[in-house]
Amino acid sequence: MLPSTTQLVVVGAMALALGYAARTGDVRAGHARLRRRLLYGVPWGTALTVAVLATFYLVVQYGLVHPDEPSTYAFVSWSYFYPLGLVTAGLAHASTAHLVSNLTATVVFGAIVEWTWGHYPPDEPGRARPGSGLRSSPWVRAVALFPLALFVAAFLTAVFSLGPGLGFSGAVYALLGFAAVAAPRLAIGGVVASSALGVLYDALTSPVLRAGIESGAPQPPGWAGVGFHAHLLGFLLGVVAAIGLSRARSVRPRPMSVFAAIVLVGLVQSVWLLVWPGDADTFVMYRGVGVAFFLALSVVVTVAVAGSDRPLPRPLAGVRWVPSRRRLAAGWLGALTILFGLSVVGSLSVPGAAFVIGVSAAAYVLLVLPALPPLLPSSLTGGRVTRRQTAFAGLVAFTAVVALVGVPYGFALVGDDVPGSGAVSVGDYTVTYEENVTADRRLLAFPGAGDQSTFDGVLVASDDRELFTVAERATILEHERETTIAVGGVGWYETVRAERIGWTVLGNETAYAVDLVHDGETTRSFRSDGARVDATIADRRIEIVPTGDAFEIRVERDAAAIGSVPIPRPNATERVGDLEFHVQSDTTPATLYVTVDGTTVQIATRAADKAAEPLRVDAG
Repeated sequence: MLPSTTQLVVVGAMALALGYAARTGDVRAGHARLRRRLLYGVPWGTALTVAVLATFYLVVQYGLVHPDEPSTYAFVSWSYFYPLGLVTAGLAHASTAHLVSNLTATVVFGAIVEWTWGHYPPDEPGRARPGSGLRSSPWVRAVALFPLALFVAAFLTAVFSLGPGLGFSGAVYALLGFAAVAAPRLAIGGVVASSALGVLYDALTSPVLRAGIESGAPQPPGWAGVGFHAHLLGFLLGVVAAIGLSRARSVRPRPMSVFAAIVLVGLVQSVWLLVWPGDADTFVMYRGVGVAFFLALSVVVTVAVAGSDRPLPRPLAGVRWVPSRRRLAAGWLGALTILFGLSVVGSLSVPGAAFVIGVSAAAYVLLVLPALPPLLPSSLTGGRVTRRQTAFAGLVAFTAVVALVGVPYGFALVGDDVPGSGAVSVGDYTVTYEENVTADRRLLAFPGAGDQSTFDGVLVASDDRELFTVAERATILEHERETTIAVGGVGWYETVRAERIGWTVLGNETAYAVDLVHDGETTRSFRSDGARVDATIADRRIEIVPTGDAFEIRVERDAAAIGSVPIPRPNATERVGDLEFHVQSDTTPATLYVTVDGTTVQIATRAADKAAEPLRVDAG
């Protein structure tokens, strides 16, 4: 596709701006500074990571051929019993917009972190240390160690995510956390730079937007689908890694710089996000709790990074009857252990005992954390326990707890039976449409605590992949009238098109059906109940009912059926006694009429035509 005039103008303006910046700024000095830390001044690890992610999307997920409908289901971390998903979840993305968002952040924050870490040993910037081994080789650090660290972060956040995960954002948030600690000012600037790159990308790909005044299809808010748990875990992993690096290099940044960067970056990038489903189709965002928690976490992180090395205070040390800090910690630990044991014993006879025990264990670990530092041996603490050591130990323990919270949800199992009878099989996938059904989806670690929710929409299941999900909600399909579901795996790709067709009956609801089209064959997956015309016509009642492959008109008098005919094709008629039915197709939508004794009455309109275009502000 040839670029538009507006796109050419944008490219020219960007070239002009870059030229002005190069002419005005000291390019040689800037490049020399980059070369002191990076091979030839290039963040090779970031570039290689971006190339791998883009290649995976374009090739493995078939994004090059189907950019708007990539293959995703095969690459989601559905369960610990599906290893392929665990390995690929951090590499795959749900859409082009999803990919571009993560790549933009990776380019900015990856370059910041890679420059901070450096391709050269810190004591000899700009050159390798002779005979220092592979770990100090600039090329190994650039094209092996740095990308490997990012992919490990993506893997860990996928393995320990709270439910199925997809995308590189866990690693992106690890970069955010690392940059906020190791390079606070650059991290704050990186947030602005990342947003600016996003705007430039949108200006290039969608230079002109046209939108109507229609509202979109009913669907959950955007924040309801964000992997907030993986983001928090990634952020914590990045923070812990940055603290470890700063201690290894004996670098202690200014506390206020770190605190400002953690707070500003975390608030803007929604590290505070805490979401949980409510009743039915509602979702709850605990913004107040999330922000308060994150502000407290920012203080702990700052103390762990740049806090004082003074010992913990002992305000009551002069009071004789007050036990020592070690004794208080031992008593607290003992009391919590007894309470936890009683909780385990008392919950054994309760349905879903494992779930109760798991929650109790998480609470036990969190409450035990304050007691651990005083109980550590002096050989580990180097003497008296300091404020900075305590904060760092608590931060590491909290990171472990955040990771472990997601473990029980990884032991997910899906039953063999798929709801409904009108399913289509594609490889190991089963695609169907159902309403108000429950799934046999359970957590092995928590018997009796499986998903008992009801589902409406296009469902995709795979016993081999422990997969059961709603591919398209019923409300969205009702609005859009059709959708395409892409399924596949490594080396193969197929689609199933779902079409919702029906007739909206005068004075009543819509009689509709959902057809699934795959490989040229159509399967009627779902049929609604019939819809009866509210009016009585010539002492007869008329009802439209979906059948196995079409729709028919049923006529009755005094609750007794007197005949039925299929809905006529355009320019044709069907009769039941003296009732004559015909469809006028030159109107939008097509309209069904009945004629009797010279009187013609409209009784239904076709509901198969796609609804009006919703408001769209992102062409992605």
